[in-house]
Amino acid sequence: MNPVLQDGFLYGIDGETEQASQLVCFDAATGTEKWRQDVTWDDVEMTQKNGGRPAKTSILRASLLRVDGKVLCLGETGALVWLDLTPHDAKIEARAQLFYSPHTWCLPAVSRGLLYVMQNEREMVRESGGPRILCYDLRRP
Repeated sequence: MNPVLQDGFLYGIDGETEQASQLVCFDAATGTEKWRQDVTWDDVEMTQKNGGRPAKTSILRASLLRVDGKVLCLGETGALVWLDLTPHDAKIEARAQLFYSPHTWCLPAVSRGLLYVMQNEREMVRESGGPRILCYDLRRP
């Protein structure tokens, strides 16, 4: 997946498989790894679908995109996450599950405040379609 360079540090996903994928930070000048981190959260919608059994969601393998000084992350199953990335760690600032669909590997695009996302496969949880291109308005009202 594509990394982003920010203030002399390179952030990206390391891991070939879903279970082994982590967000990592490297010093771009030295190549030294600064940290690696799983980006996960409790997923209320999946917990409800699983009959109340707790479910966690992660970005897994993900695309990173710099937008207006922030980093937007599109996870492999349709999670959209705004990240605050520093040489010390990654913090989730906001997140939304756009859809539950595997193999969301296309880099999203942003133009004039509109986010374009490719859903490559059918929805796993909800009864919505796929494949399709979706557009979300990121502009503030």
